[in-house]
Amino acid sequence: MTTAAPTAKLTELGAGRYAVEGELVFGTVTPLDRIARKAFGRAKDVEIVLAGVTRCDSAALALLLEWAGRAHRNGGVLRYRSLPESVLAIAAISEVEDLLPRA
Repeated sequence: MTTAAPTAKLTELGAGRYAVEGELVFGTVTPLDRIARKAFGRAKDVEIVLAGVTRCDSAALALLLEWAGRAHRNGGVLRYRSLPESVLAIAAISEVEDLLPRA
C-alpha cells in the first residue's frame, strides 16, 4: 500500500487574506514557507485562515511562529483565524500560545 505524500497549499482570498489548506507537517512547511514569502512576505496587514488544515504537528507551530515573527520584524501585523486545536495544544505545552496573534 502506498500513501500519498502530505500536501499543503496557500490560497489568496483578497484584501490581505490567505487560506492554508492541507497538512502542516514536517514535509510541507518548508515549501509552503517559500510560497508564503512570495505571497505576503512584506505585506503590512495579513490574515491567515487555517480552517482547511487537516493535520499538523510541531512543524506547523514553528511555521506559524516564524510567519508572525517575520511580519513583526517587517513592521506589519499578521493574525490567524481558525487555529487548529492541535497547534493550540502544542503552543500551550510549549508556553508560546501568546505569541500566536489571533484575529
